[in-house]
Amino acid sequence: MVVATGRLDGDASQGKVSLLGGHEYSTSVPYTSNDEVSAVRVFINSYFTADCANLSFAPNVALDGTPTSSNLDLSLLLDYENSGVGRGRYAELVLTLPAGLNYRSDDSSGTWDSATSTVTWSLGTLASGETGATTTEMDADAEGTYTLSAELSWYVEATRFSTTWTETSCSRSTRMRRARGRDEEELGTDRSTPTPTTTG
Repeated sequence: MVVATGRLDGDASQGKVSLLGGHEYSTSVPYTSNDEVSAVRVFINSYFTADCANLSFAPNVALDGTPTSSNLDLSLLLDYENSGVGRGRYAELVLTLPAGLNYRSDDSSGTWDSATSTVTWSLGTLASGETGATTTEMDADAEGTYTLSAELSWYVEATRFSTTWTETSCSRSTRMRRARGRDEEELGTDRSTPTPTTTG
């Protein structure tokens, strides 16, 4: 039995053509009502789904983030890089916001989903040496600590890979602190040592 596959004119975007020789099988259609045809088809497709690969030729994708805050406003810079020699296809970056953080905008046409509290960017193919970044603006309902997380995923043939980033950021309202400071001053808390008195 001989199995062979190839790409039309060597162009990966043209898909693959796979052939199975030295084995007799039916070619009746439709596939859904002909089990033998479906089985052969599944075998060929699964056999040739992924190229023979060497990790030294695979993409090496890294993701990092830098959050900054001012009062209740937060800004997050996410940057990524493919330092490997291979490419990552169908790359997608997803940022997840915790409860209490509100998405305002981003500079890279991300898609906001209020149901899942996520921002998604479709990055396409990450070529070797490619870098990129996106900045997201948010605000907090109240001062506190918030955990931000992001995932960057990509495909090598039919296999999905991903890398994640997580960091905790603090949001504090200087207006609230100043207000409390004024209240303390107005209360006039006296921390001096009382003067002893005598009776007699």
